Amino acid sequence: MENTSFTQLCPAPGQPLDWNALDAALPWVRNMRDVPQSPVHHAEGNVWIHTRMVMEELLQLPDYQALDAHKRSVLFWATLAHDISKPECTTTDDAGNIVSPRHAVKGRILWRGSAYQGLPNGVPFAVREEVGHLVRYHGLPLWFMEKSDLQTLVIKASQLCDMQLLALLAEADVRGRICPDQADLLYRVELFREYCKEQGVWENAWQFKNGHARFMYFQHPENGLYYEPFDDYRGTVILMSGLPGSGKDTWIARNHPDWPVISLDELRIDLDIAPTEKQGLVINTAKEHAKQYLRKGENFIWNATNIIPAIRSQLIGLFQEYRARTRIVHIEVPYKRMLSQNANRSAKVPDNVMARMLRKWEVPEIWEAPDVQYVVES
Repeated sequence: MENTSFTQLCPAPGQPLDWNALDAALPWVRNMRDVPQSPVHHAEGNVWIHTRMVMEELLQLPDYQALDAHKRSVLFWATLAHDISKPECTTTDDAGNIVSPRHAVKGRILWRGSAYQGLPNGVPFAVREEVGHLVRYHGLPLWFMEKSDLQTLVIKASQLCDMQLLALLAEADVRGRICPDQADLLYRVELFREYCKEQGVWENAWQFKNGHARFMYFQHPENGLYYEPFDDYRGTVILMSGLPGSGKDTWIARNHPDWPVISLDELRIDLDIAPTEKQGLVINTAKEHAKQYLRKGENFIWNATNIIPAIRSQLIGLFQEYRARTRIVHIEVPYKRMLSQNANRSAKVPDNVMARMLRKWEVPEIWEAPDVQYVVES
């Protein structure tokens, strides 16, 4: 897609959608062909047929046509990519039903990797993430009422998504299918709109007093939105996050040259353990070093890729036990530059390992720590 810009493929209001251009530019659009769907919930046919119908419905919605160019582009791409992962998620369950478990969660990861690698000059970081978040939460307006923690889910989604765009995406998703419960699903979208207005997140994200309050709310939502947690932190831990070759070491040298650094790469060298081998000893050694700083309340940096939320969460939990404040620093450079910098590293990550990492790569969410910083170079 290097010869076609990100914005060129999004038609202006009243203009037709050029499916030939999309088909030629985006492999994942072609991959939707012949991916089956439930004949009950999607009697229209396969994922490609459904996506085409959804896109046509979206372009006809007056509320979509009234959006400014930026929001229209974001919603266009989120709608186009909302089922991007169905080709790899679709399976048949034990009862013989065609299902696509976790396709929204995996869809954001697949969209992020595709946009990062295939749109080098087209989509800014913020727009890429905005599209991805809509993909991640596109089913929320249809199923939010069935969740026991619906308020928390809606507040969390509001931190990332424009809820009006999310509702429009869900509406187009429903209109672009043939199913017996279409009227009920559209009614759910309307209830979602009203619920967002009641919760104060229809126009803007819920505004927490500060990053610490936001972090603690999502750790303990039972305390309520208006609870103001006491800040008793002693010391700060900077948790680096970024793909190999993204420039984490350079950022540390420029910004905190005097802070002690726990580097998993350096520990692997010291312990003579390759990145492809089991990492238990490396991690445990790093944690023991970390505890020495934590007990003293000293600032330090944990330097590793940390691209998976579960890994970040485990480390942040450890830091919290010692009342240390975590600041996540996400580092990102353009894809080709990242590959070049990785190739020149002493601890070069093999291409096949890098490919696997890209399929697991999750940019830190704003609520994962009291402070989250995005350092992105274009």
